Amino acid sequence: MAKAANIDAKEAERMATMLLAGDRANATTNGWERLMTDPKKRAAAIAEYNADVAFIKRNPAAKQHMDALTREYKQYNDNLVDFAEQCDYLSKEEAQRLKSAPYVPFYRIEDGKVKLFIEKEGPITIGSIADNPDLKQLLGDNNKILPILSSAVQ
Repeated sequence: MAKAANIDAKEAERMATMLLAGDRANATTNGWERLMTDPKKRAAAIAEYNADVAFIKRNPAAKQHMDALTREYKQYNDNLVDFAEQCDYLSKEEAQRLKSAPYVPFYRIEDGKVKLFIEKEGPITIGSIADNPDLKQLLGDNNKILPILSSAVQ
């Protein structure tokens, strides 16, 4: 996408991350509030997302690359769900249901527990910070959204 959009690679990754996260935030009840809890930083993130959407709309070649990235990211996540189904962790029906919605995770701490927020679901408790301090590595914060290519493998 960087070459197609005539931007450097770091900016292309920032833009791709923001577009995927913003699309997910828009598709989820209270998505922006979950993504960025601080109102000022949330407003700045929404403005950044809107500017990136406008940029992509003006650049068909960059949009083509972004669409391909979105498809590849979805396929990656679908493969993880398929693996969970093959291991009998998920039923076939549950796997299909999970694959029908976009997946960009929001991990947050509530009541000392790390919780995962996903599309149209209540939060799923991952574990306790007291019992598993390493879980803090899953968490985003109000300072930045982790780059998509890095966070996908976390």
